[in-house]
Amino acid sequence: MALPCVHAQKEPGPHGAASLPVPALRAESELVLIPASVVDRDGRFVSGLDASGFEVFDGRRRVEIDSFSVEDTPLSVVILLDASKSMKGEIDPAREGLRRFLRTSMPGDEFCLIPFDGQPRKRCEFTEDAGEIERETSLVEPAGETGLIDALMLALHESRRGRNSRKAVLVLSDGVDTASRHVWKEARLLAGETLAAVFAVTPAPRTSEQIREAGFLEEFAGITGGVLHRMSPDGGLPDAFDELAIRKHYLIGFRPPLAIRDGKYHKVRVRLRESGPERLRVHWRRGYYSTAFHY
Repeated sequence: MALPCVHAQKEPGPHGAASLPVPALRAESELVLIPASVVDRDGRFVSGLDASGFEVFDGRRRVEIDSFSVEDTPLSVVILLDASKSMKGEIDPAREGLRRFLRTSMPGDEFCLIPFDGQPRKRCEFTEDAGEIERETSLVEPAGETGLIDALMLALHESRRGRNSRKAVLVLSDGVDTASRHVWKEARLLAGETLAAVFAVTPAPRTSEQIREAGFLEEFAGITGGVLHRMSPDGGLPDAFDELAIRKHYLIGFRPPLAIRDGKYHKVRVRLRESGPERLRVHWRRGYYSTAFHY
């Protein structure tokens, strides 16, 4: 049986027709696939759930789940490492966190490293050699301003070069942008053209600017199906990387009603039937483009 084909649909650019700055999947068959992850209050992936634990809404319509699986397949990961002067006190813990993350790699994983200050600079192409990424990371020294949004846009472009179907961007930054030429709206539009989920770790915010910018980054990660992990003041950066739910996700499939196969963007909502006393949270890609149905 042929697998359904789902690929990214390019949204209009900033000067085109108005559209929501949201991630976009276009279903080329009847089955729409939505990746989702469930995490506990500490951001750790929750395994062992089945389809009966989820409800899916296509717009306001509840839809039946037609397929369900747990994905743990090779990743193509773009690593964004903040190398601005504001990270001087965090760079060593950041390196250690990245080392621990890289050492959880599985066969077929590949990585690309982009350190950034006032402008992002790709240090290497995608490679399966995690040791090469570690060596390049050890050479990064913080200096200069912070161009987080520009770096995110470069990372999203680079994610398309990854050969694995599962793509992610892993961000480590204090979250305060001081130098980007682009703005968050442009980054959200670009996120709609890619399938990469964005996962981020930020140190404990100390200023109102850090809190505000971390909020923008959290919203950005959320619409891609990723998550931002905010550190507590007594938390450790290396431990935060252990808790990121980047490796696994649930893949939920449903068939949209014929009435809404119109070639337009449709919002999707995924809900847990019961979050339980652990206060589980679900993160999912927020929508797809339907295939226009012709009689």
